[in-house]
Amino acid sequence: QLPEGIDIELSNDRSRLVINRLNVVMWNGLIGLGLVMLMLTLFLNWHSAFWVALSIPVVLLGTLFLLPVFGAFLDTIAMGAMILVIGIIVDDGIVVAENIWHHREHGLKPIDAAVEGTYAVSKPVITTIVTTALAFMPMFYMTGVLGDFVFVIPLVVVLALTISILDTMFIMPAHLISRSHVEGEETRMRTSDWFVRFRDRFGNVLHKLLPMRYAVTGVFVALLLAASFYAARYMDFVLFPTQSADEFYILAELPSGSSLEHTAEKLQEIEALVAGLPDHELDSFTTRVGTHDFHNPGENENWGLLSVYLTAFAKRDRNADEIVDSLRTQTAPLDGFDSIVYSIDSGGPPVGRPVQIRVIGSDDEQRRALAAAIVAQLQTVDGVSDIERDDKAGKEQIVVDLDYIRLAEHELSVADVAKNLRLAYDGEIVTSVRYGDEDVDFRVILEEKARGSAEVLGQLVIPNRYGRFVELQEVASFRMAPGPSNIHHYDNERTITVTANIDKEVTTPLLATNAVLDAIDIQRDWPGMRMVAGGETEETQKSMSSLAVAFAVAAVGIYLVLVLLFNSLIQPIIVMIAVPFGLIGVNFAFAAHGQAIGFLAMLGVIGLVGIVVNDSLILVNLANSLRSSNTDASLREVVVDATKHRLRPILLTSITTVAGLLPMD
Repeated sequence: QLPEGIDIELSNDRSRLVINRLNVVMWNGLIGLGLVMLMLTLFLNWHSAFWVALSIPVVLLGTLFLLPVFGAFLDTIAMGAMILVIGIIVDDGIVVAENIWHHREHGLKPIDAAVEGTYAVSKPVITTIVTTALAFMPMFYMTGVLGDFVFVIPLVVVLALTISILDTMFIMPAHLISRSHVEGEETRMRTSDWFVRFRDRFGNVLHKLLPMRYAVTGVFVALLLAASFYAARYMDFVLFPTQSADEFYILAELPSGSSLEHTAEKLQEIEALVAGLPDHELDSFTTRVGTHDFHNPGENENWGLLSVYLTAFAKRDRNADEIVDSLRTQTAPLDGFDSIVYSIDSGGPPVGRPVQIRVIGSDDEQRRALAAAIVAQLQTVDGVSDIERDDKAGKEQIVVDLDYIRLAEHELSVADVAKNLRLAYDGEIVTSVRYGDEDVDFRVILEEKARGSAEVLGQLVIPNRYGRFVELQEVASFRMAPGPSNIHHYDNERTITVTANIDKEVTTPLLATNAVLDAIDIQRDWPGMRMVAGGETEETQKSMSSLAVAFAVAAVGIYLVLVLLFNSLIQPIIVMIAVPFGLIGVNFAFAAHGQAIGFLAMLGVIGLVGIVVNDSLILVNLANSLRSSNTDASLREVVVDATKHRLRPILLTSITTVAGLLPMD
C-alpha cells in the first residue's frame, strides 16, 4: 500500500518505440505489397503480380528466422533495415517473372517458358544480388561507435537478398506456371495494348536520339556537374537529424556549493515549464538531482537532469527542435542557475555533443585561456547554443601559493612541500604487522581534528636539506577557492572539453567546429597546446573516412564481378557510370525539400546504387546476347531492341521500388 499522495507511473516506455516500429514495418509491408501488386497487375497480370509480391513477407519472415543465427535480434535498427529492404527485394522476382511472361508471349508452353525464362536471366540476376550485397557490405567494416551501431543493417540486407534469390530462382517460377499447367492453358500470353503502344513510341524516340548520343550525354553530364556543385556548395551533412526525435534532456547547473535540497527546489521551476507542454506533445518526464548521468561523468550536489519523453512524432504539431527552442526561451530568464543546457536524443548511437573540442596541454593557465577563447569564438557562430566547458568548479578548497624566493632562501623545493603535504593529509604506510593470518598496515597521518584546521596547515613543519624545520606559512600563503569537480585526461594529458549544441537548420557540427578551428592560430598564439575535434564531428569523420575506403574496395569488387559476367573490361564501366547520374535525382529531391543529407539518406543512396547497377547490367547483358545471336544487325538496332525488351522490367523495378518505399514518406 503506497502512502497517500504517492503514485507509480510508467515513464520512458521503450517498448512503445518497438511497437511503433513493428507497426511501421507491418503497415509499410502491407501497403507496399498492395502497391507492388497493383503496378505488376498493370504490366503483367494478377497471377504473376501475386506471386512476385508474395516474396515480400516470405523474405521478411525468413530474415527474422535467420537473424539469431548470426547473433542479431529484432530491434529498432533491424526493423529500419527491413523497411529499407522492402522496396528492393522484389526487383529480381520482377525480372524473372517478366522474362517468363516474355517467353509465354512468344508461344512457349508454361513449363518451357519457366525453364527458359529463368535460365536466360539467371546470370545477370545472380550478379545483381552479388553487386547489391557488395554495395552494403562496406558497412560491416565501419569503425567507431557508428560501425557497431549499423552492423545489423548490412546483415539484414544480405540475408534478405540471399533468401530473395532462392525464392526467385527455385520457388517462384513453379508458382508462376502452376495455374496454366494445371488448367492446361497453353495459349499465348498477350501484353496489354497500351504498353505495346508505349514501348513502340519509346523505341522510335530512342532510335532518333541515338545519333545525337553525345549531345544527350552532354546534357546529363551538365546536370550532374550542376547537381554536384549545388551539393558541395549548399547541401549539408548531418549524421542524425533531430527533427523526428522523441526525447531530450535538460542539464541544469546551480552555483557551486548548492545543497541537494536547494538544487531539487530550483529544478521545480523547470519542471513546471516542462509540465506545461500540451498533452499531445508530452508523454512523461523524470528528474534526477546530483547527476548529469552519461552526459557529464561524476556527481555534484549542484547538478540536475530532466529527461523529457515526447509523444510519437506523427501525433505532434511541433518537432523536438521547435519544442526545445520554446523551452530554452522560457528557461533563459530563470535566476539562480549557472547554466541550463538542452541535449536532443537523435536516435543514433552515443556519438557525443554536436560540437565538442578538446583543449589539451600541461599548462593549466594556457589551457583555461584557450578554452575561454574557443567559447568566445563559438558565441560568434550562427546556430550555436548551450556552450559548456567540463572544467566545472567543485567544492571549496585551500589553495597553497608558494613563494619561490622564500623557498630558495630556506633551501626547500616544491617537491619537499608536496611530499610533506601528502604525508600529513593522505598519510604514508610505515610498517606492517602480522596478526594471525592477516597483515595490518600502519599509516602515519595527521589526526582528523588537525586535518580540518587551516591554522594547523600553516604551522606544518617541513625539513630542508640540512635537517632544519621550516613552517609552511613562512614560504607560502593560503586562500580559499573552488577546486575542480573532475580532472579529465586525453592521451595522458590534462584536457578541457568545450561542447555546444547547434541549430541544424542553420549550420552543421562539421561547419561549426571548422569555423572555430580555422579562426584560432594555435601554433602562433598557443604554443604547446592542442585542439582535437570530438563528439559528432569526430565520429562523422572517422566513420565516413572508413566508409569511403570500404566503398572504394566495394566498387572494385563490383567491377570485377561485372568483368566475370561480361568478359569485358569496358562494359562494366558502362554499367557503373550510370550510378553518378542517379545522384542527380537524389540532390534534386533533397534540395526541393530543404533537407540535409544524413545517415539514413546514405542508406537510401546505397540501395539506389544497387538498383541502378541491376537495371544497367540486365540491359547490357541482353544487348550482348542479341548482338551475338544476330550478327547482321547494326549496333543501333541491337541497342534499341534490347532497350525495348528490357523497358518493362526496368520500369517495373523502379516503380515497385518507389511503391514499396512510398509508405515511409
